[in-house]
Amino acid sequence: MSLFKPMGITNKLENSYCELSTQFCLDGEFLGLMAVDGYKLKYLGLRTTSTDFIIKVPKEYRGEIVRTYTAGDRIQVRGIKTGEKLKAVNITKTESLIQSPRSPQTTNIPPKSSQLKILLCQKSDCCQKGAKEIYAGFQQELANRELSDRIILKSTGCLKQCKQAPNIILQPENSKLGRVKISQITEIVDKLEKKLSK
Repeated sequence: MSLFKPMGITNKLENSYCELSTQFCLDGEFLGLMAVDGYKLKYLGLRTTSTDFIIKVPKEYRGEIVRTYTAGDRIQVRGIKTGEKLKAVNITKTESLIQSPRSPQTTNIPPKSSQLKILLCQKSDCCQKGAKEIYAGFQQELANRELSDRIILKSTGCLKQCKQAPNIILQPENSKLGRVKISQITEIVDKLEKKLSK
C-alpha cells in the first residue's frame, strides 16, 4: 500500500524546490510517529540497517499513517532532502526483509522500557468527551505508582479519529485506543507496567 503522491512532481513551485534539494529512498523498519519539536506527531522514525532516521510527514497524511502502519512494519520511504532535513513524499509497505546486524555507528535509541509513551489527543472533539480529565487521571495514576519517569504521558494534536474520541496511542507499539474512559486508566497502566518488568 502506498501513501502520498508519486515521485514525479509537476508543480512549478515544487520543481524549483527540488532543484535546491535531492531525492532519497530508504527501506527499513517503521518505528512509529513521534513528536520531536513539541507535542504534535509530525515525524516518523525509520530504522535501516545502518542508522535511524527521523522523517517529516505532511500534515494531511499523519492520521492515515496512524491507521495504516504499526511499529515493526517494513516500509520504503521516498522523499526530498533539504540540507539535513528529510520530508516524505511517498511511503510504501514492503515485504519483510531479513534483518542484518546493525552497524556499531547507529544512533542509539533507548531501550523499550524507557520508550513507553501514552499519547493523548487534546483537540476539541476529544476534550469535549473527557480527554482533559483522562489526561489528569493518567498523570495521577503514573505518579501514584512512581512511573512518571518511565512511562511518558504526552498531549498530541488531532489523531484523525474524532468519531472514536477520546483517543490515545500507546508507544512504541503504536497501538491505538478509542473511546477511552477514566475507568480504563488503571488497566492501561497495568499493561504498560508489565512491559517495564519484561
